Amino acid sequence: MSLPELPKFAEAVMERLERAGYEAYAVGGCVRDPLLGLAPNDWDVTTDARPERVAELFSEPPFRAIPTGMAHGTVTVLSSGEPVEVTTYRIDGEYTDCRRPDSVSFTSSLEADLARRDFTINAMAYSPKRGLIDPFGGRDDLSARLIRCVGEPERRFSEDALRILRAVRFASVLTFGTEPGFELETKTANAALELCGLLSRISRERVSAELVKLLHGGHAPEVIRAYGTILSEVMPIGDCADTIGRLNEMGAETPLLLAAALFGRQDAREILRELRSDRKTIRRVGEILSRPGAKDYPGAKLLCAEVGADIARDIETLAAARGDIPAECAGFVGEILRRGECISLKQLRIDGEGLLSLGVEPGRIGGALNRLLREVIEGNLQNERSSLADYAAKHLL
Repeated sequence: MSLPELPKFAEAVMERLERAGYEAYAVGGCVRDPLLGLAPNDWDVTTDARPERVAELFSEPPFRAIPTGMAHGTVTVLSSGEPVEVTTYRIDGEYTDCRRPDSVSFTSSLEADLARRDFTINAMAYSPKRGLIDPFGGRDDLSARLIRCVGEPERRFSEDALRILRAVRFASVLTFGTEPGFELETKTANAALELCGLLSRISRERVSAELVKLLHGGHAPEVIRAYGTILSEVMPIGDCADTIGRLNEMGAETPLLLAAALFGRQDAREILRELRSDRKTIRRVGEILSRPGAKDYPGAKLLCAEVGADIARDIETLAAARGDIPAECAGFVGEILRRGECISLKQLRIDGEGLLSLGVEPGRIGGALNRLLREVIEGNLQNERSSLADYAAKHLL
């Protein structure tokens, strides 16, 4: 397990704080991820400097201080244009909304700050000068692939119920080389199951964000099987573990994963609206779930004509991942596109004006074009102007 190698922009922030006489440590995910051989997404620094002092220290180039959460001790520092979240050591007050502390008090103790954090693997701090600070055994839990609460899990989850969902999300997304995925430590798992009803008090936007990350995780199938009771508190997730695993192997996007999780639900759109999903995602999931996958090539062409090639590809991919159609059927849409098959009215080699010139009544043009398209898709008619005109003259006048 390798300790973090600080990027220059984060190192510059820590050095500025230390030169001013303060402590400064990288903390949380940017310490955890390098120990797992992963690249951190964000850099967070914790310090004994008060937020007002942090803002003052980083008020001039090459830094810029943005007071994003002064009341809770957080200043976003732009270092050479890169964001670093700098937060003062703090102790949280009471939680009455199952999400955020009602108040915080600043402290000079790094260990007291680490003690308020959710999981041991996130309660580690690192400084190149002072090394790894790990008072709660986070490094050992990483080696053992365990998600364990700092202190009493009942307290941690009662303080912030979103931590319940974060726990299973970490179990889904974290990996340690080729080893199996992470599990919730026994007491942590029991508390999560006992208190998962508290998730109803968390904003749907935050719940949705955690769910999406979880579904994209490399160990999502194991997590869905092991912790389905918890997930069902926020979304009626079906028997989709194997399907989610296959889709992730294909690099599926979020709408397809959500469609797999909600397969068979007539109220899928309403569920996603309640979770505050964006309109584009809701519409896409609804379209994916609107039709079954085609089991033959002509059926795939018809599906493309009805919903468009992109949605048809998603429908076929989901159906194949579920085992509803043979795996090779999922390649039909790609083959249709490669061949340039006629699957839309704009590809027909006759248009409304052409049908008018043949004597088709204006009020029947739309229906006639759709009839011609279907005959082409089903293989009964060649997409050639002469063939289309002959058929129209015989059957559509």
